[in-house]
Amino acid sequence: FKEIKDNIFIYILSIIYLSVCVMNKI
Repeated sequence: FKEIKDNIFIYILSIIYLSVCVMNKI
C-alpha cells in the first residue's frame, strides 16, 4: 500500500503543478 500511496501523492503534485502553470499562462 505504501507504493500506491506514494504514486497518488506524486500524481496529485503533478496535477497541482500543471494547474498552476495553466493559471499563470492565462
